[in-house]
Amino acid sequence: MDKENRCEVPIKRRDANQSVHLVAGEGLEAYLPLSDMIDVSAEVERLSKRLSKMQEEFDRLAARLSSPKIF
Repeated sequence: MDKENRCEVPIKRRDANQSVHLVAGEGLEAYLPLSDMIDVSAEVERLSKRLSKMQEEFDRLAARLSSPKIF
């Protein structure tokens, strides 16, 4: 991308830490602020529950696979 066609919008560092950083090709980067789009604490709780359920399923399947009577 030519420097003439480039547009930079400065952001504060604290904003960058609360944002999603997207790279969409050479010379095109964007930061999307998450704080205004999602409830971060609710999303962390949702993902933690999902991770816990996936770990339980993994443990259950690992136990089944290690059983000599698998088939």
